[in-house]
Amino acid sequence: MKFLLCCLLASVATLCWAQGSLPLEPQHCTLTSGSSELYKPLNLVQFSFGEEIEVAPAATAFVYDGDRIVATSSKVSSENYNLRPQGLAIISFDNVKLPKGRKYTLVVPQGVIHSQANPQRRNLELRESFTVPETLKFTETYPNGSIATESMITFFFTTEIKALGTPEATLYKEGKAARRLPVKAVYDWDLGQAQVYFGEDTDFQDGVRYSIVLPKGSVSALQRDDIINEELRMDFVGAYKEPARELRFVWCNLFDMRDFSRLNEIYFVYNEEIIAAPNATLQLYELPDKLIASPRAAVRKEGNNWLLFANFGGIELAPRKGYSIVIPRRSIKAVADGVLAGETSVGVNVGTGMAPIDASPIHYICLGNVLRLSQLPHGAEVTVFTLDGVMAARVQASSSTLEIPLPSGSAFVVSINGKTYKVINQ
Repeated sequence: MKFLLCCLLASVATLCWAQGSLPLEPQHCTLTSGSSELYKPLNLVQFSFGEEIEVAPAATAFVYDGDRIVATSSKVSSENYNLRPQGLAIISFDNVKLPKGRKYTLVVPQGVIHSQANPQRRNLELRESFTVPETLKFTETYPNGSIATESMITFFFTTEIKALGTPEATLYKEGKAARRLPVKAVYDWDLGQAQVYFGEDTDFQDGVRYSIVLPKGSVSALQRDDIINEELRMDFVGAYKEPARELRFVWCNLFDMRDFSRLNEIYFVYNEEIIAAPNATLQLYELPDKLIASPRAAVRKEGNNWLLFANFGGIELAPRKGYSIVIPRRSIKAVADGVLAGETSVGVNVGTGMAPIDASPIHYICLGNVLRLSQLPHGAEVTVFTLDGVMAARVQASSSTLEIPLPSGSAFVVSINGKTYKVINQ
């Protein structure tokens, strides 16, 4: 049968050549020019020709599933552009939702399209094969491989997509579920992206195995809810290593304050050059975790120091409540070596002055120029400053208790793993 068809087509082409005319052939078809996969109802299909054309008034096209006709065009029309020139044969269907997971063939009968300049030049039978996929076709994730720090992971698809409901992905750490993460579906020019958000830059520990799982049915084709993604899993190894040093402030004007009923400008002093991130803020929390204010933060230089500052505009603090001022992680960076600041907090108890930033079990007291600490975390780094910002001691704890001799003074500021306390020498 195929042999006879080929002979017939060859005979037609030979006849046209003998008459001085070649068959009218399209340059491309929109159904298969980019991809042969159809992720939407069948509506308009265009064949493009390199000249102006006309279509027979009763022309009809068909879609076959094997030998069976499953769709018939509602109209076949033409449009011409004489500047190029170009002709379009436009085949219209009435948004036919073909069953998914099947292969189809669009057939335009022979001779229904002809050249406007030479009507003897007509089309041979046009056949375009395509599929309606069972599921979305996934291509890749970005980033991939080993990952140090990221705020978003993206799953890419070969067609435009939308979210189904409010999808969430799951982050696994060493095989155990660690976090549920929101998923946003976006698209552009036949490309779909399922973006998994961490909310902020997230560090993935060096050598630790992670996975992100996007559940089946999180997203679908933009125009067909029934063509959905299969469950997708991205495995990667963390590559984040702690920097060789930490970026810490040496002073805060909270240490000098006596009246905590209102907050205006608050600043943190660094003895090296720093720059602020574009979205840097200082955050005011009512303990334990109620965010009260987060004004924009900036950096200015004063003498040999650099100040990270923000103005809280005279906000009132309620008496007998605990508050903390937080420098969010990654808000500032050291110019010299690019080290980013981790989150740092300073606590305030209105009416009693400086206090621990949280309900930490660490006990501390300063008696006779000796700082005594207990219930310390293993390996805790303890740094002590005088009230004028001079470092008095820096020790890494080898046990849960520690005693540090100090110079004479009435008060000191103690930082334990980045958490700040003010102690009075008794």
